Formats: sequence, structure tokens, C-alpha cells
Amino acid sequence: MACAARQPGPEAMLQVLQAAEVTRHQNKVVLRNASDWRGLLAIVSELGDDPHALNVCTLLHRLARCLTREGPRGFSEKARAVREMAEWKNLLRLVGKLASDFNNMELTNCLWALATLEARGDMEEALVIQLTDSCASYLGSFEPRNLALSAWALAKMGYVDTSWCRRWASEVIRQLGSFESRDMTNVIWAFATVHWKDEEFLRLFCRHVELKAEQYTPQDIGNTLWALATLACR
Repeated sequence: MACAARQPGPEAMLQVLQAAEVTRHQNKVVLRNASDWRGLLAIVSELGDDPHALNVCTLLHRLARCLTREGPRGFSEKARAVREMAEWKNLLRLVGKLASDFNNMELTNCLWALATLEARGDMEEALVIQLTDSCASYLGSFEPRNLALSAWALAKMGYVDTSWCRRWASEVIRQLGSFESRDMTNVIWAFATVHWKDEEFLRLFCRHVELKAEQYTPQDIGNTLWALATLACR
């Protein structure tokens, strides 16, 4: 006779609820400081050595958004200053520690943030490889926007191991009917940027470009034409 699953006791449930409350509180702190990148970096030490994945991902993502909102003037210099700080390295360490716990949106946001902040260096490159491997494990759960933004980020960072392109391309083809023109543009731009070409993918992709041509903005058209020309598509 099968035994019923053992239900967690009151103490265990209390610990779960307390942990959830801590996570919510830390996320509120991050969001409250979202307009001040120095304040966001100061929060890193407050997270401790065992933070929740959501808090770490949110902090990295908001850090990139905060700097972006300050405008393009002096952006590279500010991003470089951030990357030279001890708090940045500690944040990367936490991201690497929790990478396997991230969901598809968190993985996408981390890659986007690293690319936006022009992340370079051995520590950053190792983290990108780790995040890409985590993405590959859950790629089937990625929605079109996740696929497009993560592909854009990997290409922008110059991730030259193009084996990721074939994995992404297979999933893009499976969901291509659900893609918006902006996401399609980001995908083909990414593949062209790292010079990855697959004739069957391009054939199917171009068919959907024709079907959705009226949805394309002038910028989408320009970027798509550049990508196809770069890949010498005929």
C-alpha cells in the first residue's frame, strides 16, 4: 500500500514563508535604487553569500538599465568604471553561483545586461559560457523574445563558439510563426554578426520575412537587409 506524501510541518512552512519575504524585501530595495547605479552596487554586499536568484538577476539587469538611461554620452567609460569595481566582481560571482537556478527570463536578462555593459575579461567570458550552457538546457521553454534577446546579447559580446547558433536556430524555426518582426530582426542580426550561416534556416526565415513584411519598421528592414547581405543570401 502506497504511503501518502509527507506534508511539510509548520516550522518548515514558516521557513519557506520567511525566505519568500526576505526575497521580496531585497527586490524592493533593488527597485528602490534602480535610478542610482552606485546605490545598486552598494546592495551587492547586502545580499550575502546565499541570495535568491531573483534578487541577483534583478540587480544585474537594473544596473545595466540604470546606466543606459543616463544616455550614450560617456557610457563606455562609466561601464568600464563599474566593471573595475570589487562589487561588480562579487555580483558576477553570485550570478555564476546561481546560474543553474535562473529561469528563461532571468537567463535572458543576465545576458542582455552583460552585453549592454560591454562586459569583457576572463571572468565575464567564463560567466557567458556558463549562462549559455544553462540556456541550452532550457531552450525549449524560451519564448521568441527570450530567444531573440539572448541571441542578440551573445552576438554583441562576440561569443565566437557558434555552436550556440545552431541550437538557437532550431528553436527559432520551431516558433517562427510566433515571432514579431523586431525579434526576427534581432535573430538574423545576431547570426550575421558572428557570421553563422545555414541555408535551410535562411530559406525558412526569408519565407517568414515575406509573410510579415508589412510589420517591419524601417529600422527592421535596414538591419535585416544588412544581415542578409552580410550572409550573402541570394
